[in-house]
Amino acid sequence: MIAALVVVASTMLLPSTAPSAPAGPRRVVETTDAKPPPTTTSRAPTSTGPTSTETSHTTTSTTSTASTAVTTDTAPTPTATSTATANAAGEPATAATRRLEEARAAFARLDCDRVIDLASRVEDHRFSTTAERHEASFLRGYCAVVIGDNAAAQEAFTAVFTEDLDAAPPFEMEPRVLVLLEAARSAERERRAAVVARELAARRALVQLEVVRPEKPRGGGRAFFAITLRDPPGIVRSVRLEFRRQGEVDFYALPVRKNADGTLLGEIPGTYTRSATGLTLEWFIAAIDDNGAVVQSVGDRDRPEALSITPGSTLSADLRANERLSFPTRMTLALIGTPISSAVVATAAGVVAFALPESLRGISFAVLPAAGATLGTWLVTQSILDDVDALIPTAVTAGFGAFCVGAALISGVASGTLENSSLAENSGQIAVGGIVVGLLASAAVPATLVVLDPPSE
Repeated sequence: MIAALVVVASTMLLPSTAPSAPAGPRRVVETTDAKPPPTTTSRAPTSTGPTSTETSHTTTSTTSTASTAVTTDTAPTPTATSTATANAAGEPATAATRRLEEARAAFARLDCDRVIDLASRVEDHRFSTTAERHEASFLRGYCAVVIGDNAAAQEAFTAVFTEDLDAAPPFEMEPRVLVLLEAARSAERERRAAVVARELAARRALVQLEVVRPEKPRGGGRAFFAITLRDPPGIVRSVRLEFRRQGEVDFYALPVRKNADGTLLGEIPGTYTRSATGLTLEWFIAAIDDNGAVVQSVGDRDRPEALSITPGSTLSADLRANERLSFPTRMTLALIGTPISSAVVATAAGVVAFALPESLRGISFAVLPAAGATLGTWLVTQSILDDVDALIPTAVTAGFGAFCVGAALISGVASGTLENSSLAENSGQIAVGGIVVGLLASAAVPATLVVLDPPSE
């Protein structure tokens, strides 16, 4: 009897002293959802249970004092060697890094709900890096497409492209996911372009361009445009006047000049306005920025302004020589035209002198060729030089002409009283030398003045 009681008592006490073998080893992972203090680094606790075999059972318990969740699942155990891996500085990975690794593991199992939850935490974590946030957003967007939430996928991809328009996912995506991804990229690109366009429009709105049109311009005269430009943002780099005759296809473009008072002056030259019957010009004035875009304009290529020109074919008197003729033409006339003109007119004057009565022939032969050379120089320089510049070569030629007249008088052509003087013996050579030097000067002087008066810009 006593032995039976001992056996029964031993049997009743056995469960309290020896644990029963479970159906399979269970790993308990304790993770802390609370963010670690800034001054400390929390490490994932290492499981001490067996790790060679695991079950797929999952249990969760929560304690109110430490906000600690205890979970078991099929994701890799967050041990010190798996999730708390050392970074480049030798420090343990942050909670954001651990959650991203867990999200990758869940993504490999296509546990999309788990991926979306973990990826959202990585995106919101204050210590996550840009690369971690972007990868988490790509993971969340991919899984959102899988569960059919395209709006959430679009939002996740947009979050990435808002920071980096050229970002690319670090893993391969299915075509249906790539369609939404590229749509989000295109939408962000369009949004940025719209922002730039709005900013540019706001800056352009501050630019003001005012133009005073010419009043009743006459053919052959200049058509002047007084322009006032106000550019507070400083985005205008040039102002251009473009014009054409009505019916023509292409516009001619000329830059405007800046006056001392800051106003601008545009003009259409008289060579373009002259017409025996009158004409209509189409024009517009545009302010241009660094990129060649029109900031503000009065008229445009599609809707140009009209300007009526009354008949007139005489060029404006104030049209400068460097506008009437090109630089090569002016230089050619200076080097060749002036001496030829002087020689031809002087020769013609000499022929006239010989045709005069003998009583007048001597003095006429001395004076008329010199006057003819001076006249020939003046005729050419009126076309290639302006104002006083046109008189300088004429005066030089006249001076050498007077020198030749004096030499001719001394040689006794016009006065027999000096016939036997010693000066008269060399006066002929002096006259010839004066003619040669005068012809050279008639070319060199106007050519020099043309070089000093370059074409207007």
